[in-house]
Amino acid sequence: FKSFMSRWLFSVSHKDIGILYLSFALFAGLVGTSLSMFIRLELGLAGRGLLDGAGQLYNVIITGHGIIMLLFMVMPALFGGFGNWLVPIMIGAPDVAFPRLNNISFWLNPPAFFLLILSTLVEQGAGLGWTAFYMGKLSLNTTICRELLILINNKYIGQSACDYIVYYNISYIYIIDHQRLDVVQTLQLFLYPDAVGKTT
Repeated sequence: FKSFMSRWLFSVSHKDIGILYLSFALFAGLVGTSLSMFIRLELGLAGRGLLDGAGQLYNVIITGHGIIMLLFMVMPALFGGFGNWLVPIMIGAPDVAFPRLNNISFWLNPPAFFLLILSTLVEQGAGLGWTAFYMGKLSLNTTICRELLILINNKYIGQSACDYIVYYNISYIYIIDHQRLDVVQTLQLFLYPDAVGKTT
């Protein structure tokens, strides 16, 4: 159990963190897809549908689907998952510049996902639409909790995205300054990841 904890919770290996990102993106993608299927089922039924005419609940489902698919599936899979796997290999580095920052960047995503799910349960839910741009009137007493949860959620995701930018760019700068690789060496590192650090 201790080795499991040290490998997956406190890992500084870019490959392990990439697996965590891809696993999290897969889970979030399944949740987002289930919301998408519910939306299509609601639109496919005639009359008042499954929600019995509850427009606010429909907007909450649309909002959850949009934010989950974009911020919790696409971004973690592309930037976190594939970025962690490919960037260090492509630039010839053994790891990213700040491995612990890489770790905390991942662990900001699950609480943000939890807060997003929690925001659908507070009062009437955050029914802001797919882009979270709401044109209607918002009364302060009924929306302050759900808007606060969405803001906190965006804070976590924004911090995680800023962490991506920092450790990827610093990794590039470090390698450019300390180890110049030509195209052939970079291709070798991409095809043979075990050769990292053994290039001449």
